[in-house]
Amino acid sequence: LKWAAPTNGVATITTIGSTFDTVLGVYTGTVLTNLVKVAADDDAGDYHTSFVTFNAQAGTTYQIFVGSMDKDGDAILLGWYLHTPITPLPTITAVPTYLSKLPGASGILAVAFQSTGVVNVQWYHNGLPITGATQSTLQFTALTVADLGTYQVILSTPDWTWAQEPVEIEFNSEGLSTVAARNKLFDSANAALVGHN
Repeated sequence: LKWAAPTNGVATITTIGSTFDTVLGVYTGTVLTNLVKVAADDDAGDYHTSFVTFNAQAGTTYQIFVGSMDKDGDAILLGWYLHTPITPLPTITAVPTYLSKLPGASGILAVAFQSTGVVNVQWYHNGLPITGATQSTLQFTALTVADLGTYQVILSTPDWTWAQEPVEIEFNSEGLSTVAARNKLFDSANAALVGHN
């Protein structure tokens, strides 16, 4: 699909309501081998559907791709909205990643972004805001059991709120940083709780 932005703004495109596991991508360019990714998502929408938000530029034509992670697809329910806030979304250059560590090891969760305005940062642990955790980096000098769990960073201005995908900190008895357990049943059951503004 092609969509031309009529004005500058924050565009949201979703497949929420589709009856299959979707993937969604937004690109610029006209040649398949030279497309430039603007935004992409697999499961940020409810029930394994997709949700992307990006800064749209007036007059730019965007190529929208919807694919299926299931063997068979079905009818696509595609929604879009263009909001014109005063402050554009930040450009995210690095996102937090899962940490799998030995007890007592150090660790860092970090988000990096570029923005033309002031952006507020707040880290959450298991859904609760962490007091004083308002910097782009969250550091742990010696991880304990109390530090385990799900972490999420939320960026905000008076115009919008941008929630990064949650990540987890867990212990690994071998200290292998490349191994992490994922609770897919938990992810599926709680997919509907992921909110976007």
